[in-house]
Amino acid sequence: MAILSDYFEPKLLDHIFIKSEYTRSESLFLGISTTAFTESDNGITAAAKEPGYNSSGPTYFGDNYGRVQIDGSCGYDSTADKIKNSLGIDFAEAGGSGWGDIAYWAIFDGTNSTDNMLMHGSFSASVTVASGSQFRISSGSLEINFPTILNDANTTGGRKWRAQTARLMGFDINDLTTELQSSNAIQFQFKFATNTASGFNDKRLYLGISASAFPTGAGLTSVENTGTGYQRVQISSSYFGNATTSGSGVTTISNTSAIAFPEAGSDWGDMAYWAIFRGGNAADGSGYRVDLYNSSTTASKQPLLMGSLSTSKTVNSGDVLRFGIGDFVITAS
Repeated sequence: MAILSDYFEPKLLDHIFIKSEYTRSESLFLGISTTAFTESDNGITAAAKEPGYNSSGPTYFGDNYGRVQIDGSCGYDSTADKIKNSLGIDFAEAGGSGWGDIAYWAIFDGTNSTDNMLMHGSFSASVTVASGSQFRISSGSLEINFPTILNDANTTGGRKWRAQTARLMGFDINDLTTELQSSNAIQFQFKFATNTASGFNDKRLYLGISASAFPTGAGLTSVENTGTGYQRVQISSSYFGNATTSGSGVTTISNTSAIAFPEAGSDWGDMAYWAIFRGGNAADGSGYRVDLYNSSTTASKQPLLMGSLSTSKTVNSGDVLRFGIGDFVITAS
């Protein structure tokens, strides 16, 4: 997707892995710039790149410039599989000597120079905004892509993970209208796993492995591993530390406890792919179980996250596939 900021990446990972709850922003605001934003920008450094900055104060947002609220006009578009704006986004008429060649954008959780930058990107082409002119983004022209690690699962009755994530991030327009008005609406709001709301069953995470890549969208059509003794492994929040960002700006979350699968009762083959499922177990009702595959259980067929192992692991009969402390690392990108 757009590049998430160093502020935002760990918050989303910690929410997904049940480390600390992320409270969605009440409002989102779009800012623009002639200079590229970077993921390490904080509120102050990002605001200094926006129009109307005067370093002598310093003062911010001069020349009639202001960020524009977009949470009510942007959301997940399943047709495009992206976050897009369903309405035009209009900035104020530029004052002063104009705003220059606008080529970059960023999304913030407020309108002040101290508010957090959440994500940023670039426009397909720059637009010169002269004094007295107005910068406008037409409907559908702002596009934010999702990383392939996050499954779409955008099927009827499905988990619709990308739509849920868009809503968690603060975008209010999405493809969850029907589900959010139904009796099981709570299941489509990406609640924190400790949420006690009635009807919420997506409380657990399970890790699955496979010799073949996990399918996207509609999900599995067969068990990921038919080897004897295989079963998914529950990975609670205690299995992971909090997400961290390195000095080079790479945000990761890794296991702080070993993760071990049952002993293989037959040859499992070369395990090269992983997927994380979110839902319940036997105690939460069969319709929400993700601890095992069931062809009639939607949640069990639609991973939340998926990817490939950096090195495949051959599992023969009698082996125990094990990830030692720090061996299972997920990178936000």
